[in-house]
Amino acid sequence: MGNTVQGKRTFSVDGETFTLQFTPNAFCELEDASGLSTSVFLAQFQANLERKRHRMKEIRMLFWAGLTEHHDTITEKQAGRMMQELGGVLGALEIMHEALGLAFPDSGENVGKETPAPLAR
Repeated sequence: MGNTVQGKRTFSVDGETFTLQFTPNAFCELEDASGLSTSVFLAQFQANLERKRHRMKEIRMLFWAGLTEHHDTITEKQAGRMMQELGGVLGALEIMHEALGLAFPDSGENVGKETPAPLAR
């Protein structure tokens, strides 16, 4: 179940509730772990999924990063075990897809429009 206002996606594993949320802090953790910028990581991640050439380590890393905002002591291995309890890769991908959609909402109203120039200060 997600909190669409705050971009949180909660789920339970073994009776314990966890929260996945892609915040600036979560993306900083992802950048530190991957050595890539968030935009590059996510672009490569999406391209690999579309070509069915995804790497398990990347999926686990993204899942782990999304957990760090609310569970700062969680390890990547613990995140991987959680993924298994959620039905494996497909279960984790479903939760991540939902959480990323909440982090980057797109109503569609700006599709095909140029980004406006920033306001001068």
